[in-house]
Amino acid sequence: MKKSLTLFFALSIFLHVFGQADEEVINWPDEPLPIYQVIEIVPKPEYILEFINAVKAHNDKFHNKGNKTKAYMRRVIAGEKSDTFYWIQGPMTAEYFDKKEESPEREQGWNKNIGKYIDHFGESNFYREGTPFTTKPKYNGLPKYAKVWTMSFKEVDDAIGKTFKLAIKIKKAREAAGLTYALYWGSEMIDKGWRIFIVETSNSLGELYDSNVDLKGAFEKIYGADSFSKFWENWDQLVELESTELRVLVN
Repeated sequence: MKKSLTLFFALSIFLHVFGQADEEVINWPDEPLPIYQVIEIVPKPEYILEFINAVKAHNDKFHNKGNKTKAYMRRVIAGEKSDTFYWIQGPMTAEYFDKKEESPEREQGWNKNIGKYIDHFGESNFYREGTPFTTKPKYNGLPKYAKVWTMSFKEVDDAIGKTFKLAIKIKKAREAAGLTYALYWGSEMIDKGWRIFIVETSNSLGELYDSNVDLKGAFEKIYGADSFSKFWENWDQLVELESTELRVLVN
């Protein structure tokens, strides 16, 4: 009987340890995930510089003082939407946005000083940051470059939940390899389905494009031999890559 109990507990520990490698636990925080307000803007081509300077002045005056939520802007420099700009405010809570003091002066300032340089607006949405999937960058402040991967879910049962369980694995591997990783999703559905946005950031374009970091090695050190290729096979069954683009911080 004693031998049987010993074997039972040994088997239980074995299954627990190796089961953890297959079923990652996602540590969702108790508090709501932070949100970002993102507005897509296409300025008039002949006024791009004036537009950038006007937005910087607006952000400095109305958003980037004291402990107010920081606002900034990125410009697409590679990808389908080149010379599209994203005005971004965040991170913040929904409660903060609810209580944010409406300022007629801010609205008037935008319309007067920036509106004349805008050709049209694109998508506007609030985006949640999946903080359990975010690695901490090795630098302070906003990174110069952000590479954004836009993906949609395939028609698979529980595609979102299964994707998150895979994402936590690649996050841990990238973190171990010293690489950045962040995952976002929109609060409102645009087009016909939900999308996720995976973001890699760096202050160096070479680090993004020419890195020789062995991500495969880092992944398989955690999850075992051949796990990296199996990961991507499973990933491809759940999501479809729509586009990638490179954005640079302009102010």
